[in-house]
Amino acid sequence: MLDPRETTAARDLQSDDWVAVAGLLGRDASYGERLASHVGATYRPSFGWVVPSSDPLRVDAAIVAGVRRRASDGSVGSVSIAWVGVHPTRRRIGIGRQLIERVALGASRLGARRLEATVDVGDTNAVGFFSGVGFEVERRTAEIRVAGTDARELERATAPLDVTIRPLRHEELPSLTGLLIHLAVERATEPHDDLDGLTPSVLLSASMHVDHVAVCAWEASDHASPVGVAWGSRRADGVHVHFVGVHEDARRRGTGRALVGALLAASKRPALLARMHEPVALHGFLVRIGAVVSSESVALARPIRQAGDATIAT
Repeated sequence: MLDPRETTAARDLQSDDWVAVAGLLGRDASYGERLASHVGATYRPSFGWVVPSSDPLRVDAAIVAGVRRRASDGSVGSVSIAWVGVHPTRRRIGIGRQLIERVALGASRLGARRLEATVDVGDTNAVGFFSGVGFEVERRTAEIRVAGTDARELERATAPLDVTIRPLRHEELPSLTGLLIHLAVERATEPHDDLDGLTPSVLLSASMHVDHVAVCAWEASDHASPVGVAWGSRRADGVHVHFVGVHEDARRRGTGRALVGALLAASKRPALLARMHEPVALHGFLVRIGAVVSSESVALARPIRQAGDATIAT
């Protein structure tokens, strides 16, 4: 049962709390600065609460949350839990639940309709905690990686003789409309990426970023007829693939492999990285190009009550 005193213990997270939050994570003071910077860059707005300890240099619990992005109309669809932790000596008395409810109340005041959280599949304690406070698993995500010898071999992959692969130019984007519509229909029934849509305008928007890289496969006999496309972002650890797709009539002949190989070669990065949701349908293709799963996580969510219905102490 929740100790009534715990419902008044939490206070707003302040800028000088980050060192103590880092300590709660078992990290040094410099990590607190990096964590604060990451939260500020990733969530707008962001907010949090801490439960102070009798030790002024420590906190017994903390939660950080925020809005990852806003919809085009300015509304807030959801609030993400960036991190929540309770010191081992203070667990199982309801503090974590109280902090979640504080975030729920703050989120409802922003107009959000749901809370979200992402945890590693192997962190059974975290999965159990979120399940215990009303979250349900929505999807499973795999982080995949092709590196080393497999990545070098992938760069050398060749397309079928009747297919030409080259970097995608801005003026060629209108030619992709038919292909993207075809791929979007398939993707709608089994989405596996974070794209809001699959249209030339989405690709054009992505291409505005300096780290963007894209390649396209065309019929060798007709350079205006695309049969596949792949694009991603150059990062220090590799090229992160946002999308790869091949028209069903051109599949199973090595076009997809050649596309991601060309993307890797064009990016001049040491590895190919991707995030795939519910990746079972793509498993065969990923295995064939040498991909291995580097980590797996689950996304959880729960609906938010209206602010007037919230029943937590403040």
